[in-house]
Amino acid sequence: MVEAVAAHDCGVVLMHMQGTPQTMQDDPTYVDVVAEVRDYLREGALRLEAAGIAKDRICLDPGPGFGKTADQTRMITYNYFEFARLGYPVMVAVSRKSFLGAMYDIPNPADRDEVSAQMALLACEAGATIVRTHNVAKTAEALKDLRPFAFISLGCNVALVAEPGEELEGKIAMINQAISGICTIPDTDIIDISSYYESEPAYYLEQDTFVNAVLLVRTGLPPRELLKYLQAIENSLGRVREIENGPRTCDLDILDYQLYVSDDEQLTLPHPRLLERDFVVTPLEEIRPTHVLADGRSVAADAIEKSSRVGWSHKLDRA
Repeated sequence: MVEAVAAHDCGVVLMHMQGTPQTMQDDPTYVDVVAEVRDYLREGALRLEAAGIAKDRICLDPGPGFGKTADQTRMITYNYFEFARLGYPVMVAVSRKSFLGAMYDIPNPADRDEVSAQMALLACEAGATIVRTHNVAKTAEALKDLRPFAFISLGCNVALVAEPGEELEGKIAMINQAISGICTIPDTDIIDISSYYESEPAYYLEQDTFVNAVLLVRTGLPPRELLKYLQAIENSLGRVREIENGPRTCDLDILDYQLYVSDDEQLTLPHPRLLERDFVVTPLEEIRPTHVLADGRSVAADAIEKSSRVGWSHKLDRA
């Protein structure tokens, strides 16, 4: 199959399955089903690329129901963001699957179209971009509720509660507080959070190092209303704006908002300095390595060369 696909220019779906179609449901066993499926898909996609199949021709399918129990398939579906991190389009193919029958006590596959559509919506909010379904109309109707995504950067270099020698832990605690605040924003759900990074200061250099992260949310709020909530969280955590790019207890910026471009005194999107900041580009690429901004720029292709970026960063051990 690989040779046949490599000889043509068609798209290809790489799907995970444990066992064979005849044996896959006998006793599917995993230590960590999400991690094992993710790693299989990563390695398989790299093998396809090595065989000469272009990356943009490859779609990943975690294979819900193929060599997985109902509970294992549920875990797969709730964690599509892990597969989106691999940088390929991800397919959700849960329509009428038996795990939905087990979850919702719907024995007849044809009666599972409504829950199939809602599960497809959940997977798309988490990162799936291609939907395979039986009932197209019902699924399309459910996907009208798909909320826009937004990327938010978080930064802190003033640890208000740290004891001497515990400044780094204090900065991490402030980032955690900010994330807790974002969890309370109406109609907004955190989908993915990058690792935490310790970063050199940028622009105003006479200050302490930062702890930075980037998170991905789905939100029903328009960008300017989302910004007001973020500024309220900053204020609640003691943000003081005395020095431009200076020390801060909490800095929350909207980096990009799906399909939204603006340029005025209140809000410029995508963030005008995003692609020159290593402390933004590196964590953003961790969670969405092939992200394209609302204005059409590719983070991977258009970011300034790493050696020329400001705010160099390195990953911290969150444990």
